[in-house]
Amino acid sequence: MKTQTFKAKDVKSAINLVNDEFGEKAIILSTKKNNGFVEIEASDNENIIKDHEKAKEEKNTFSHLLHGFLLKQCARKKKTHTHSDAQQ
Repeated sequence: MKTQTFKAKDVKSAINLVNDEFGEKAIILSTKKNNGFVEIEASDNENIIKDHEKAKEEKNTFSHLLHGFLLKQCARKKKTHTHSDAQQ
């Protein structure tokens, strides 16, 4: 179980290198272009994979809560705006 950086001429080739080394269990930690090459940092370390999944879940939970909050705020503003229009 390790973390490794793979360099290739394009994304597809770099992902193929990741799959060849780690198989389907790998997680991609970062991607970037550097001097005309694609660099992908990937890992098959179970602790890193679990941490990534937990962070992703927390982000999705936060995004879901924020989206709900913003929808409620918009609905309140619309209701207030509609109510004030009716009074005029």
